[in-house]
Amino acid sequence: MQSEPKTAAAEGQVQRPIGDRFLILCFALAIGLPGLLSPLPWLWHDGPLEDPTDEIQFKELRNPEPRPSWTGLESLREWPQAFDAWFGDRFAFRKTLIGMHSLLYMRSLHQSPNDRFLVGKDGWVFRSDVRYIENYRSTEEMSKERMEEWRSNLQAKQDFLSARGIHYVFMFAPQKSTIYPEQLPGWLTRVGRESRMDQLLDYLVANTSVPLLDLRPALLAAKQREQVYFPLGSHWNDLGAFAAYEVLGRRLREWYPQFEIKTRASMAKGLHPRLGDDLSYGLYLKGWQTQENPILRHKDRKHPRPKINDLGSGVISVTFQEGPPDAPRAVLLRDSFGDYLGPYLAPHFSQLTLIVSALDKRHAAPELELEFILSEQPNVLIEELAEMSTVGIRPNPDPYSH
Repeated sequence: MQSEPKTAAAEGQVQRPIGDRFLILCFALAIGLPGLLSPLPWLWHDGPLEDPTDEIQFKELRNPEPRPSWTGLESLREWPQAFDAWFGDRFAFRKTLIGMHSLLYMRSLHQSPNDRFLVGKDGWVFRSDVRYIENYRSTEEMSKERMEEWRSNLQAKQDFLSARGIHYVFMFAPQKSTIYPEQLPGWLTRVGRESRMDQLLDYLVANTSVPLLDLRPALLAAKQREQVYFPLGSHWNDLGAFAAYEVLGRRLREWYPQFEIKTRASMAKGLHPRLGDDLSYGLYLKGWQTQENPILRHKDRKHPRPKINDLGSGVISVTFQEGPPDAPRAVLLRDSFGDYLGPYLAPHFSQLTLIVSALDKRHAAPELELEFILSEQPNVLIEELAEMSTVGIRPNPDPYSH
């Protein structure tokens, strides 16, 4: 009797379709390639820097994990975990894979995979640190003690400058959520009626002689015409800075009638090829997310490059010399918002110099501010700080009070 031929199934073998085998191969490659190619650093970094993990310090605000050391059997317990952390900072295609992960989170779940950022409506990105959110929600009142510290600092500065014939004006740059609350997630609502900036400005108006500017009405009006903050960033763009410049210009014209505020018609609008201010860098979304970066420049004049000087202790000055020789001199004490104001103000002054305000947390040597002002001998001092300064800064009146 002739036996039936044996089949693969009869022998316990399953012949998988070619498509299944191809999927298995692709999966194996996807899992294995990052590890196999990780010794090639150009696959996980933008370019040849001395330390190719510098971008981790910039984008993730931490130091990269060090290479684990093998000291014998006693290190066996900790070595696998240390190696995993070290390898996690250096595997091939790291930026691309993290960017794809972030994009998937944002597009499908409308959330940020990183707790440093908050995804709002229409893909807008906001800071998500506790101070930023609580400041928007107005969950607590600003203490009288803290407001008095601000009053003492600004009034001491006003008195010091006034005695030397120097005009002084102070303003807060509103945070993005103040101007665009409708772009925040729906669950994020305000609790209190007044923000810390509301409370502080009311206190300063009632208790100081310092000229103060509230930029919010102008920015809220400007946003009805055009977008004045970066959707992916935390700052105003050139259009928002121009709205602030117009408010500041009206104050300066009270002191200098020859101060001719430029109109939008006198400005040329274009688009910068770069993204501009972008919080999503921390999510490795470069190339995945886009936003317009509008630029405004004077039609009737060229903009020479400013001079950059190192004042020491990490303090840098930026000097513009664009105005007529007989025009007044000015100093702009500012944080990162103030950088956008420089090109608009420069044509009005024989010399305009920008330095970081001593009230900004980045300022390494506050005593340099007073020395610099005395050496510059400006006719007017403009000071700008972000609204978030009302949360984390405790001003000290020295050295102006002495």
